[in-house]
Amino acid sequence: MTDYKIYEQHITTLNEKIKMPENAHRKVLEICRAVCGSEELFAKYKDIEARYFAGTGDTRDEVFALGEENGFNRYEFALALCEMYSLHTLEIYRWRQYPMDVYYDSFLDLVIWSRVCEGTYGVFGIENYGWVSSQIRANIFRLGRLQFHFIRSNFDYSRAGVHVRPNQLVINIHIPEGDGITREKRYDSYRRAYEFFEQTGNAVFVCSSWLLYPGHEEFLYPESNILDFMHDFEIINSSESPNGLGGDTWRVFGYGKYDSPADYPERTRLQRAYKQRLLEKKPTGSGYGVFIFDGEKILK
Repeated sequence: MTDYKIYEQHITTLNEKIKMPENAHRKVLEICRAVCGSEELFAKYKDIEARYFAGTGDTRDEVFALGEENGFNRYEFALALCEMYSLHTLEIYRWRQYPMDVYYDSFLDLVIWSRVCEGTYGVFGIENYGWVSSQIRANIFRLGRLQFHFIRSNFDYSRAGVHVRPNQLVINIHIPEGDGITREKRYDSYRRAYEFFEQTGNAVFVCSSWLLYPGHEEFLYPESNILDFMHDFEIINSSESPNGLGGDTWRVFGYGKYDSPADYPERTRLQRAYKQRLLEKKPTGSGYGVFIFDGEKILK
């Protein structure tokens, strides 16, 4: 059980840093102990881990099946393996000399997506195994309030003397669930990303999100942080959905089971604005935006 002691110490530190609920922490250690205590199961785990970090195929269904074969809930088992993987992620961070605060902040997604799983399936664990692999493989980083990673552009764009061509590296933004995306927090994140990705001169940031839906101008209140965030960008592409928010409904209204928009909660101004929009049977949508950042400010 030497391996278990190493994992136990690491997972305990990680879970303290990311504020993993105590009952989930105990379940993770229970599963980790079972994996480390079985020579056969541990060998299967190490094989999956190697392929997981190599990116050779999707191991999600294999992990779910392995958990159930060994008497565990599939989502709890996936969470436990993700936390075991994180020991190798720590080695990657140390090798690349990334800051440790970025490591722990990036792993906050395990708690966020475990809560999503709990709200959807009634179990605190990982269903969205594919998404969290980006953090675990050290491809996406939480820098302050926002998350970032490099992607290749698929557009041609000019602004502030900068010409973006297809296949150019740009910094993509994700907005994890959490508190308000105030201007102060956003600019703090932009500056951190500029430094973390070792940018010089003018950097190109992009984002694809329901938060960038241009129609927000019609129904969100003027002081909305979402509107202010949207105004950071030039929206170069957008789409509309006539049938509600689709997969983003939970982001506005939470995880309740609702028969129609009339049943949606109205606890926040955002919920009230969106509920009214949907009751009026008007479309919602998403947008794709770009901005140029010089390390301190957005260039218009």
